[in-house]
Parts: sequence; structure tokens; C-alpha cells
Amino acid sequence: LTVTDDAAIGGTLAVTGVATFTATPVFSADVTIEDDLFLDSDSATIHFGEDGEVKLFHVADIGLQLTGSGLNSNFTLAAYHTTDGTTPDLKLAKSGSNTIGTNAATADGEALGQIRFAGVDTSGDSREAVTMSVAQVGTASGAVAGDFTLDVAGDINLDADGGDINFKDGGTLFGFMAKSNNDLLLGNAIS
Repeated sequence: LTVTDDAAIGGTLAVTGVATFTATPVFSADVTIEDDLFLDSDSATIHFGEDGEVKLFHVADIGLQLTGSGLNSNFTLAAYHTTDGTTPDLKLAKSGSNTIGTNAATADGEALGQIRFAGVDTSGDSREAVTMSVAQVGTASGAVAGDFTLDVAGDINLDADGGDINFKDGGTLFGFMAKSNNDLLLGNAIS
């Protein structure tokens, strides 16, 4: 079937083979895809919003990039559920294959993941201001232990309105820093 002009379909169109569009199809209602969706281009982009102000780009051989042209580009991870205990979960993991949940074996000292905050300096050069990274510690089976590194080009500010900064090991408090009037207290919670 070759359609060379406008075609209006008021019911359901079932295609059991391949549907090829030589122009951009426009869907004025929801589209449901019951299986995989392939964006077969190294620069594939999904545009969101009436003005396309939010975009999700495929960056070849690197990953995905989410951009927004508004005052704030926000990524929100929300867990909508009616029961208690539902928690949004953002997981950074090395995969052993292209199947989600098949993590790769990692070695002692190997980086498990990192989050980088970058900006552009007055010379127009891209600079990383803060890097948070986790590296594996040891090679024992079972739970993987990790070291957390916070590498900052400037100062680190801890702003606790409660006035206490607590240090814990396995959930047990062993030390703290606290504000008492205008004094800084350093305390040992283990007697």
C-alpha cells in the first residue's frame, strides 16, 4: 500500500510488517508502543514540550544528555506510590552486559561511579568544580565496600540548621561537632 497524499484513519491501523515514513509523521493523540523502540541514529533526540525546550540527546559512544533551555534545567526522580517505604532510587553501576541488573565484577580500588559538577570559566574553558566518586575497597565476596571521595576546587560548607554534625560507623554515633552559643564543640560519643 502506497499513500502519496493525506490519509485519515478513524480506527485502528495494524501494520504487521515495516512502516516507512519519508516525511515526519504527526500524531495528535497518544502513541502506545508495546515493545522496543529503536532510535537508529548516533544523534537521536527526543524533544519535550510545546516548544521543545527540553531535549534528551544520544551522544555517540558516550550516553545520554538531558538539556533544558529554561531558567532551570531540572531532573526529578519521584516514586509515586500509596504505601509507606517507597523510595526513589538512582543507581550508578558498571554493567557486565547490555542487560540492566547484570553488574560487572570490579576490583579493589576500581571506580564504581562518579558525579561531576562542571562549569565554564571566564576564558571559555570547561572546568570541573566538584567531583563525588566512589571506589571499591577490597575484593571480598558479599557486600561491596566503597570509599567516598569529595574533591572540591573551592571550600566545603556544611550548613546544619540543627547545629550538630554527627560522625557514625555502622549507624553508631562515635563523634560529633556542635555549636554551643558561639563555641565549637568537638565531642567523643564513645565513653
